Amino acid sequence: MNSMFETLPKEIYVFVYADDIVLVVIGRTLKFIRRKLQAAVSSVSRWATRTGFTLSAEKSVVSHVCRSRHRVLSSPIKADGCRIPHKKSVAVLGVRLDRKLNFGEHFSDIKRNCETRLNLLRTLSKPHRSSNRDVLLRILKAIVNSRLFYGIEIFGLAGNSLIDRLAPTYNQAIRTIAGLLPSTPADAACVELGVLPFRYQVTETLCCRTIGYLEKTTGNQEVFLLREANRALTNLAHLELPPVDQVHWVGARRWDATDLHVDLSILKRFRAGDNSTAMRSHVTKLLAGKYRYHQLVYTDGSKASNRTGFGVAGYNTSYFFRLPDQCSVFSAEAAAIRFAITTITGCPTCIISDSASVLTTINSSSSRHPWIQAIQANCPPETAFLWVPSHCGIRGNNEADRLAATGRSGRTFTDLTPGADLKTWCKSIIRSSWAQEWATNRLLFIRKIKEDTTKWTDTTDRRDQQVLSRLRVGHSHLTHNMTNHGPFRKLCLTCNTTMTVEHIVINCPCYQSARDHRAIPHSIRDALANEPTNEEALISFLKDTGLYQNI
Repeated sequence: MNSMFETLPKEIYVFVYADDIVLVVIGRTLKFIRRKLQAAVSSVSRWATRTGFTLSAEKSVVSHVCRSRHRVLSSPIKADGCRIPHKKSVAVLGVRLDRKLNFGEHFSDIKRNCETRLNLLRTLSKPHRSSNRDVLLRILKAIVNSRLFYGIEIFGLAGNSLIDRLAPTYNQAIRTIAGLLPSTPADAACVELGVLPFRYQVTETLCCRTIGYLEKTTGNQEVFLLREANRALTNLAHLELPPVDQVHWVGARRWDATDLHVDLSILKRFRAGDNSTAMRSHVTKLLAGKYRYHQLVYTDGSKASNRTGFGVAGYNTSYFFRLPDQCSVFSAEAAAIRFAITTITGCPTCIISDSASVLTTINSSSSRHPWIQAIQANCPPETAFLWVPSHCGIRGNNEADRLAATGRSGRTFTDLTPGADLKTWCKSIIRSSWAQEWATNRLLFIRKIKEDTTKWTDTTDRRDQQVLSRLRVGHSHLTHNMTNHGPFRKLCLTCNTTMTVEHIVINCPCYQSARDHRAIPHSIRDALANEPTNEEALISFLKDTGLYQNI
């Protein structure tokens, strides 16, 4: 189909997936748009005729996308004399684009499609011993989140409308997995289950998709996807995505690429951190024997106080540089080796590193780390790589370690960060922002029980966990009326006060003897804490008083 692109008029955007073709024309007047679009369709139709294909006008669609005004084209677009139907929306690879580009129809399609998936979650979430919330969360990511966030690179333009329309579906799935009532506040359900709220999940997904796009695309700093990701990240964390380093190739390494010589023989005999005399003697003999004709270059990476650097120590040479703060220790070690191969002269060189993970990955055929790929592509064939334990008394290794620590405050080697490190940083920043927001929330009952947003350890019994979760969020059948009859908040008939979880577990005099018998703590925080002894005592208390089945 490549010959089709050569026949298209200028200023026509064409997108091809398999045998589907999308032609896009941008203009200020309908007259100009129609003329250019008709020329493009006629060009494709002539190409199809020459190559033996037939362009079906009935299966084609013309749609006008404009946020200001909408007027029907004065004359229809035709293909081989047949009129192409005009529709208010068009589906492109599963994303429905409407006239105003607000994605209202697309969000409605997503919600309808997720109903069946939510029913599956409800079935799997029934309280029986084989139900595991960690497994259900994996199923949520596989069948619900995958549908909710498919195409977010495009419909992320909807902004707050996206959150308002799709958040109820996500929250419903979270309540189902946690075994909570429909009246439970969404943020409380997310804290109980240890997951991000929808607004944070949208930002995390959008940023990770953006990073994945940028690391594979040249000239990528002005795309609208980056602007949308920065807008979302700024709203939550007041930060923007740093520059992303591009990978050298996408997919597997060339099948005929030659593996580099990586010597892990020391690792097979000694463990990391070994500082024994036997180990040092073995390394000395190995360097004096097998690598006696090699130029020795020591490399090391360091990360501390959110600063990253690397050092390279060789014969009468020493280098140290700082890397972006988002880089990991793995990336620092890879950057050190990447820089070391650029200093190699004509003689054989042995690069010595204490990072077994980097040396193991050097010959990986599927690594997507740009600096590992740079080593694979540019390393001289006579170069050898040797692993030695860190802090083992070898002078060159200690010198590289010192240089790496100095490099954390040195001059910058590059301002680009590998995509994998940026994704990890982005997830950490978003979760930290959610934790900070939760720390200031004093309105929800679960805030008395759980101050952080980390996931707590679940009990082995699904029904017990469901009871504990409902008590922690403060919404249960004992405290809230789930029918259409009577007030929403129930009253304690004995005390004539609003029925709350704290009143039942701590204050109500009707259950005082049962509390004393099971040694229930006097603090609601301790009574509902994630501590096995307290959880077991609370479950026993609820069963003794007959409340267990009514929660």
